[in-house]
Amino acid sequence: MRLFVTIILAAVILLVFALGIFLLIPFPIAIFQSIVDSQVYLQKKSDGQYPTGTFYWSKIPATQIWTFHLFNVTNPDEVLYNGATPAMLEIGPYTYAETEFKDYIEFRNNDKEIYYMNNKTWVFDPTRSCDTCYQNDSVQFGNTAYMSTVFMQLYNPAGPVVGLGMDILAMLLGEQPIRTVSAAGTLFDGYNDPFITLINSPLTKNLLAILGNPIQLPQVPMGGFFPQYSHTCDGNYTIRTGKDNTD
Repeated sequence: MRLFVTIILAAVILLVFALGIFLLIPFPIAIFQSIVDSQVYLQKKSDGQYPTGTFYWSKIPATQIWTFHLFNVTNPDEVLYNGATPAMLEIGPYTYAETEFKDYIEFRNNDKEIYYMNNKTWVFDPTRSCDTCYQNDSVQFGNTAYMSTVFMQLYNPAGPVVGLGMDILAMLLGEQPIRTVSAAGTLFDGYNDPFITLINSPLTKNLLAILGNPIQLPQVPMGGFFPQYSHTCDGNYTIRTGKDNTD
């Protein structure tokens, strides 16, 4: 009986030893690397579905949190009419959850390259925002469109006639150094601004062309820090899938 037990123990030890040798030498050198190489590159199955790695690459299983603190001008009348120093009140955070996914995915060059567009979405998250933070909160802040015209006149003067014309135009459009916009409009929704609407109009572009384009107008669709960025793609990309080289 003792001999039988000894033989069994010896066999188990030899089996464990052989398994250890296998795991230490051929498995990491050949088998494991083969498994990694078959999974890490971007690919699609014969039925058009994506393997796990490629699926998570196309739809990142993570949410990025963006927090914004805005500064509200609490004495706009004193600033506009008396030249007072703006009194700023910090409000926030206004929190947005960002998710992204790859769109319009197309494998090219014998699946060695992949084309895609990166779609990003921001959604307001009231649970992570301050208790009194809402998207429709009114925020009084510096009018960026108006400040841009002032900046252009200071650092890129186009002559007194053009400068006077810009001043008159700002007055006719009702532009002031301070304006009131919703918190959502300030951030991702954007807001309509008469000056921005005017500079994007065909009339303005044709008139500047006739005058020889004396000033360079900024290319902005509407007011806001990230106007209508949500549900948009940040560009077109073509990258290598790693099929021919996973290094």
